[in-house]
Amino acid sequence: MDTKKIIIILIVLILLIMSFIGIIILKLSNEENKGNNENIDSEEELFDTGEATLEPETTLYRINVSDMMFMTVSDCIRNTFKLDYNIYIWDLYCYNRISTETYFAHIITNKKESNYIAINIDHDNSTYNIEKLSSSDYENVIHNIIPERYQEDIKIQESNNKINYTSLSEEQVCKYYMEMINDLIINYPEAIYEKLADDYKESRFKTYGDFEKYCINRVDFTKQKEYMTYASGYINGKKIYQAIDTRDNIYMIEESSLDDINIYLDNYTVSSEEFKKVYNEAKDTLRAAINAEKFLKMLNNQDYSAIYSILNNNYKNTNFPTEDLLKEYLVNEFYPTNVVKSSEVRSEGNYYIVTIDISEDSRASARSQKKDIIISLGEEMNFEMSIAL
Repeated sequence: MDTKKIIIILIVLILLIMSFIGIIILKLSNEENKGNNENIDSEEELFDTGEATLEPETTLYRINVSDMMFMTVSDCIRNTFKLDYNIYIWDLYCYNRISTETYFAHIITNKKESNYIAINIDHDNSTYNIEKLSSSDYENVIHNIIPERYQEDIKIQESNNKINYTSLSEEQVCKYYMEMINDLIINYPEAIYEKLADDYKESRFKTYGDFEKYCINRVDFTKQKEYMTYASGYINGKKIYQAIDTRDNIYMIEESSLDDINIYLDNYTVSSEEFKKVYNEAKDTLRAAINAEKFLKMLNNQDYSAIYSILNNNYKNTNFPTEDLLKEYLVNEFYPTNVVKSSEVRSEGNYYIVTIDISEDSRASARSQKKDIIISLGEEMNFEMSIAL
């Protein structure tokens, strides 16, 4: 074989080998790409459907009296402890799982007792059990650190611990709040003081000692538990419950799903934005009448310090140099409860004289009298007053 043929054969072999190597490289490359594509597809599929593969979301949230489960849990507690005195859920949080829940409660009594418990509820079996909880565990819970033993579903088979699902009407919720407030004002005032709205507490009671005096003054009236009307509604996204007693004093309880309740023991110490709007748009004669009514609310609520603070300074220094002298005068000259029958307003210079016809109660045969309240309007919602002697 000559040299030329040998060279041609070698070139062909080299080309065949190079083609074969190229095919192998291309195949390997395709396999690698295919593997990468499968991984991407797999990751995309896991991402798209990942929610179904995760553990069910668990949440911790506050429960208020208006929630159906509040009274349901409260009944579970009462049925378990069977106390012959009053027990209240002071704070309640729910940890929600698949078909079971755990409620973490701070409970108090009108004997000034305080405890922490966990109420496990199995909705599938309509059963429950209750466990004592340490204060440290409870503190962790309200900071969303759930003890490990409560993170899994807790199935309860005890047939003797059956749940009685209970809910309250709007009026019943309001009555529950007022009965609790009245009870604890007498028996556990420190607890009520804790739940007072901050702005109200700072304005109405300078110290806890002032609040204690308020509670002592209200003991006899509080025991009567006489409330005329109840109402509820929403203000700025928060649920408001109101109760009006026979002294025309308005109590307000503000509920929020995120925060603790706020208690207001009257509606004149802190004015709502809605009231401010009405007052600022009113004529001066109406403002004077509103302020005279505010004085009567203070009087019926035995809020002598508040009345003393709005007296005209010259009038105060001349007639009542001390708050005790003012209190003595008011107790002697007005009724324990003063109900407005009618009022008339007239102006004299820079003053408005509001003549109020008041009776000791709403009976037709009740004693009545007329008093002149002199009002001097100030900036914004400020005013001074005096009483014609």
